[in-house]
Amino acid sequence: MTPFKRSLILVAVLGTVLAVYAGWHLHGGPAGHADHAGHAALSLDDGRKWATDAELRQGMTRIQALVAAPGDPGRTAEAIHGEVAALVANCRLEPRADTVLHALIGELLAGAEAMARPETATAGLAGVRAALARYPVYFDHPGWRPDTP
Repeated sequence: MTPFKRSLILVAVLGTVLAVYAGWHLHGGPAGHADHAGHAALSLDDGRKWATDAELRQGMTRIQALVAAPGDPGRTAEAIHGEVAALVANCRLEPRADTVLHALIGELLAGAEAMARPETATAGLAGVRAALARYPVYFDHPGWRPDTP
Protein backbone atom coordinates (compact mmCIF):
# COMPACT_ATOMS: atom_id res chain seq x y z
CA MET A 1 0.00 0.00 0.00
CA THR A 2 1.34 3.41 -0.89
CA PRO A 3 2.01 6.02 1.79
CA PHE A 4 -0.62 8.26 0.17
CA LYS A 5 -3.28 5.56 0.35
CA ARG A 6 -2.31 4.78 3.96
CA SER A 7 -2.65 8.49 4.80
CA LEU A 8 -6.09 8.62 3.22
CA ILE A 9 -7.20 5.64 5.28
CA LEU A 10 -5.79 7.20 8.44
CA VAL A 11 -7.61 10.47 7.76
CA ALA A 12 -10.86 8.57 7.14
CA VAL A 13 -10.53 6.56 10.36
CA LEU A 14 -9.58 9.54 12.47
CA GLY A 15 -12.40 11.57 10.89
CA THR A 16 -14.85 8.83 11.82
CA VAL A 17 -13.51 8.68 15.37
CA LEU A 18 -13.80 12.44 15.78
CA ALA A 19 -17.25 12.63 14.15
CA VAL A 20 -18.68 9.90 16.36
CA TYR A 21 -17.10 11.38 19.45
CA ALA A 22 -18.24 14.92 18.62
CA GLY A 23 -21.73 13.63 17.86
CA TRP A 24 -21.89 11.99 21.26
CA HIS A 25 -20.95 15.26 22.93
CA LEU A 26 -23.50 17.21 20.91
CA HIS A 27 -26.34 14.70 21.24
CA GLY A 28 -26.65 13.40 24.74
CA GLY A 29 -23.28 13.75 26.41
CA PRO A 30 -23.72 15.24 29.87
CA ALA A 31 -22.60 18.83 30.36
CA GLY A 32 -19.92 17.83 32.86
CA HIS A 33 -18.29 15.60 30.27
CA ALA A 34 -17.51 18.60 28.08
CA ASP A 35 -14.35 19.21 30.09
CA HIS A 36 -11.78 17.56 27.85
CA ALA A 37 -8.88 18.00 30.25
CA GLY A 38 -9.68 14.67 31.91
CA HIS A 39 -9.44 12.64 28.71
CA ALA A 40 -5.78 11.82 29.22
CA ALA A 41 -6.29 10.59 32.79
CA LEU A 42 -6.65 6.88 33.38
CA SER A 43 -8.66 6.14 36.50
CA LEU A 44 -10.74 3.45 38.12
CA ASP A 45 -14.42 3.58 39.04
CA ASP A 46 -14.09 4.38 42.74
CA GLY A 47 -11.38 1.72 43.04
CA ARG A 48 -13.10 -0.80 40.78
CA LYS A 49 -12.51 -1.67 37.14
CA TRP A 50 -14.94 -0.22 34.61
CA ALA A 51 -17.62 -2.50 33.21
CA THR A 52 -17.29 -3.54 29.56
CA ASP A 53 -19.82 -4.55 26.96
CA ALA A 54 -19.59 -7.28 24.32
CA GLU A 55 -18.54 -4.87 21.54
CA LEU A 56 -15.64 -3.50 23.57
CA ARG A 57 -14.48 -6.96 24.66
CA GLN A 58 -14.63 -8.32 21.10
CA GLY A 59 -12.83 -5.33 19.60
CA MET A 60 -10.04 -5.34 22.16
CA THR A 61 -9.63 -9.10 21.75
CA ARG A 62 -9.30 -8.63 17.98
CA ILE A 63 -6.68 -5.91 18.47
CA GLN A 64 -4.80 -8.16 20.86
CA ALA A 65 -4.84 -10.97 18.26
CA LEU A 66 -3.51 -8.57 15.61
CA VAL A 67 -0.44 -7.72 17.66
CA ALA A 68 0.15 -11.25 18.94
CA ALA A 69 1.45 -12.18 15.47
CA PRO A 70 1.66 -8.84 13.63
CA GLY A 71 3.09 -9.86 10.27
CA ASP A 72 3.32 -6.80 8.02
CA PRO A 73 3.33 -3.74 10.33
CA GLY A 74 1.55 -1.51 7.81
CA ARG A 75 -1.33 -3.93 7.37
CA THR A 76 -1.51 -4.54 11.10
CA ALA A 77 -1.67 -0.78 11.66
CA GLU A 78 -4.52 -0.48 9.15
CA ALA A 79 -6.40 -3.28 10.86
CA ILE A 80 -5.91 -1.64 14.27
CA HIS A 81 -7.28 1.64 12.89
CA GLY A 82 -10.34 -0.22 11.62
CA GLU A 83 -10.93 -1.93 14.95
CA VAL A 84 -10.56 1.37 16.81
CA ALA A 85 -13.08 3.03 14.48
CA ALA A 86 -15.52 0.20 15.23
CA LEU A 87 -14.90 0.55 18.98
CA VAL A 88 -15.70 4.24 18.88
CA ALA A 89 -18.74 3.81 16.64
CA ASN A 90 -20.19 1.15 18.93
CA CYS A 91 -19.16 2.65 22.28
CA ARG A 92 -21.98 2.51 24.84
CA LEU A 93 -19.95 3.03 28.00
CA GLU A 94 -20.98 5.46 30.68
CA PRO A 95 -19.23 8.84 30.32
CA ARG A 96 -16.47 8.36 32.91
CA ALA A 97 -15.56 4.93 31.52
CA ASP A 98 -15.69 6.42 28.02
CA THR A 99 -13.09 9.00 29.07
CA VAL A 100 -10.72 6.26 30.22
CA LEU A 101 -11.33 4.22 27.08
CA HIS A 102 -10.58 7.22 24.87
CA ALA A 103 -7.24 7.70 26.61
CA LEU A 104 -6.36 4.09 25.77
CA ILE A 105 -7.68 4.52 22.23
CA GLY A 106 -5.34 7.47 21.80
CA GLU A 107 -2.42 5.24 22.79
CA LEU A 108 -3.57 2.51 20.39
CA LEU A 109 -3.85 4.98 17.50
CA ALA A 110 -0.47 6.55 18.24
CA GLY A 111 1.13 3.11 18.27
CA ALA A 112 -0.63 2.07 15.05
CA GLU A 113 0.46 5.30 13.35
CA ALA A 114 4.06 4.59 14.33
CA MET A 115 3.70 0.99 13.09
CA ALA A 116 2.74 2.30 9.66
CA ARG A 117 6.21 3.86 9.24
CA PRO A 118 9.08 1.39 8.73
CA GLU A 119 11.51 3.44 10.83
CA THR A 120 9.18 3.40 13.88
CA ALA A 121 7.27 0.13 13.37
CA THR A 122 8.92 -1.70 16.27
CA ALA A 123 8.35 1.17 18.70
CA GLY A 124 4.76 1.49 17.48
CA LEU A 125 4.08 -2.18 18.13
CA ALA A 126 5.51 -1.78 21.63
CA GLY A 127 3.18 1.20 22.18
CA VAL A 128 0.12 -0.79 21.12
CA ARG A 129 1.16 -3.64 23.39
CA ALA A 130 1.66 -1.23 26.30
CA ALA A 131 -1.87 0.16 25.80
CA LEU A 132 -3.25 -3.39 25.69
CA ALA A 133 -1.38 -4.18 28.92
CA ARG A 134 -3.05 -1.18 30.62
CA TYR A 135 -6.54 -2.10 29.36
CA PRO A 136 -7.23 -4.88 31.93
CA VAL A 137 -5.93 -2.67 34.73
CA TYR A 138 -8.87 -0.32 34.15
CA PHE A 139 -11.54 -2.48 32.49
CA ASP A 140 -13.25 -5.66 33.67
CA HIS A 141 -12.87 -8.03 30.74
CA PRO A 142 -13.64 -11.59 31.85
CA GLY A 143 -11.33 -14.07 30.16
CA TRP A 144 -8.75 -11.48 29.05
CA ARG A 145 -5.34 -13.07 28.85
CA PRO A 146 -2.27 -10.86 28.96
CA ASP A 147 -0.39 -10.65 25.68
CA THR A 148 2.87 -12.49 26.01
CA PRO A 149 4.89 -11.80 22.85
